[in-house]
Amino acid sequence: LSPRMLRWSILLNAYDYTINYRPGKEIANAAALSRLPKQSTENNGSPDTAILLLETIENSPLHGKDIARITAKDPILTQVLSWAWRGWPKSVSNERLKPYVTRQHEISIHNGCLLWGSRVIIPLQARHKILKELHAGHPGIVRMKALARSYVWWPKMDSEIENLVRTCELCQQSRASPPHAPAHKWESPRIPWSRIHVDLAGPIRGKNFLIVVDAFSKWLEVSVLKNTTSESVISCLRQIFSIHGLPDIIVSDNGTQFTSQVFQEYLNKGGIKHITSAPFHPSSNGQAERMVRTTKESLKKMAHRDWEYNLANFLFCQRVTPCTTTGKSPAELLMNRRLRTILDRVQPDVTSEIPEKNFEKTRTFETDDQVYAKNYSSGKIWKPATVVTPTGPLSYKVQTEDGQLWRRHIDQLRKRYVTAEQDHSAEKTESQEDKAGEQTVTAEIIPEENAAVVTTPREQSATASQSPDTASVGQQRSSTRQRRPPQWLKDYEC
Repeated sequence: LSPRMLRWSILLNAYDYTINYRPGKEIANAAALSRLPKQSTENNGSPDTAILLLETIENSPLHGKDIARITAKDPILTQVLSWAWRGWPKSVSNERLKPYVTRQHEISIHNGCLLWGSRVIIPLQARHKILKELHAGHPGIVRMKALARSYVWWPKMDSEIENLVRTCELCQQSRASPPHAPAHKWESPRIPWSRIHVDLAGPIRGKNFLIVVDAFSKWLEVSVLKNTTSESVISCLRQIFSIHGLPDIIVSDNGTQFTSQVFQEYLNKGGIKHITSAPFHPSSNGQAERMVRTTKESLKKMAHRDWEYNLANFLFCQRVTPCTTTGKSPAELLMNRRLRTILDRVQPDVTSEIPEKNFEKTRTFETDDQVYAKNYSSGKIWKPATVVTPTGPLSYKVQTEDGQLWRRHIDQLRKRYVTAEQDHSAEKTESQEDKAGEQTVTAEIIPEENAAVVTTPREQSATASQSPDTASVGQQRSSTRQRRPPQWLKDYEC
């Protein structure tokens, strides 16, 4: 059995029944509604027409007969009708009747309706409907009063019109915005970088920027953001604070970057107070908003080079330009000095007029002074050298013993002291070199026939060594200074 037949079998097992076959055409009770024949094809009418008719009857306008009928049922106006026919009393105590008594000479009756001049006096029951008709076009208070005074009147009509216009939902929603309140005047900070205003600008040429403005000096900082998350904003602020220090107050809008828990924790760690402007009211943070607009306009004007050059040039101009409110440039107020610009080159140089300060005298060397020069190549750290010429206030060109020319700072030179023997030996060596050079030049000039007569310096030296008189003349004299052996030599015996 199929699941359906099985369910029927389980259900019917609780009953004692007999199954009889009947053709499907005879089973009318199973589909009675679908097998009912259509006796008529005529349209019974659209129900919308009936509904529209009912609405039209309900909102039908009031006529003079309706006003007369309602006036006859109104207790106050019934009394007024009676007085208008029979005569007015001199005074009344009912406050609701006094407005009519004061106008008794101007009130008349026409077809059962009370008139004040040419205006119909509306009974209490019909006043609400008349007010709705007067306010069908949603006029203002003044226009609605003028319209009502042309047709109707009742006591305190003006106050009811004012109340209706003020409480109308559609009029309140479409009413013009109230006049702008004057901008909030922030307290002037006493020191630089005490209160800063921050905001995001962009995308400008595909880049987002963080704008930071110092309220005291109007110093502007613009940083490029990798993205607009709180972490990226904190990273830029951390770099700016490393230069200018931590502020006391930060003012921002209600962007998610500034209201996140991460940003609040960062400010709490630095002890920085956070103030947010009113939602959807940018002028509350006018310092940053004005700089955002200025930055956008400046970058759009500088379209001939890359944005990094344009941004740097804009920031430089902004920081050196005097502000209209302070009369000084942001750099002067923040750094207490003016930044040097190209225009400063136009002014004459006044540095020569400033007297030089008395600096401490440094060591100096003269030409041909014996020094030790620091060696930055292999070998000894200090090498003997001779000063050739000064190359600056504190630098000299020196020549080493092997003929190398070095340029050294005075800190890389030390004065070299030599003994008398070293000085005499150096002078003798120089004189011998000079004589040898002269003899060599002479030997080259003598003709060939006389060349055999001339002897070389080596032969002259050998001849001089053979002659005792000549050798004694060229013998090096000993030093005449007193020599004292060191004390430690007395501890040894040979």
